[in-house]
Amino acid sequence: MRQGAALALTIAFAVSGCVSVTEKTTLQPQRLTAVQGAATPLRCPATLVEVEDARPAGESAGMFGNRELRFEGAATLIKDQLLASGLTEAKRAGAMDVLVRLKRLYMSQQHGINTPVVVLEVTVDRMAPVLIRPRAPSVNWWGSEQELYDDLGAAVTLANREVIAGLNTRCATSYVPAR
Repeated sequence: MRQGAALALTIAFAVSGCVSVTEKTTLQPQRLTAVQGAATPLRCPATLVEVEDARPAGESAGMFGNRELRFEGAATLIKDQLLASGLTEAKRAGAMDVLVRLKRLYMSQQHGINTPVVVLEVTVDRMAPVLIRPRAPSVNWWGSEQELYDDLGAAVTLANREVIAGLNTRCATSYVPAR
């Protein structure tokens, strides 16, 4: 009897629309929209030793509506943006050594608010690590895929800008970059 009731209840939920299908979506890094505006350039030499993907959930990047997000190659995206900001992979004399660990990268959506989360742990010259976590919540107007990319891209850009700003505070005031 119990099995019959459980089966009837399962069928009733399925037919009534109470059961939703989750769609797996792999995010495309090239579609992330960077925040526009003048970025602060790196004012002294810094070597990007490594960008490690240390996300505990692996490539899972949260949920957006009924989409289970996956973000493959997130560490490469962080690395490419930092290199474009002035860090180099080649060691130079007097350069700071910078190690970045990507601790979190996901999208949270609740009650019409998108909250992209990016957490970077930055270690400079083997000093105590610093956590970078920009705040970039936004209103979710349409629930569109473009909003997802815009918001997540803004959070990644803001996190990398904070990394550069932090490195600039460690630069000697007399250093003038070579042109």
